[in-house]
Amino acid sequence: MDELNILTGEENTQISRSGATFETVYSTYSTGGKKYDIMRVYATPTSSNMFSI
Repeated sequence: MDELNILTGEENTQISRSGATFETVYSTYSTGGKKYDIMRVYATPTSSNMFSI
């Protein structure tokens, strides 16, 4: 039987900068009786100007 992997307790922080919005997501990953703290950072373009050449 496959192990059950769980992500719990997500928290979000969002920062807006010129050309992009950054979101940091904190969570806990559990597998095999161990827990790991996870930090993910997502960047989303907010302006088409950041793609200009």
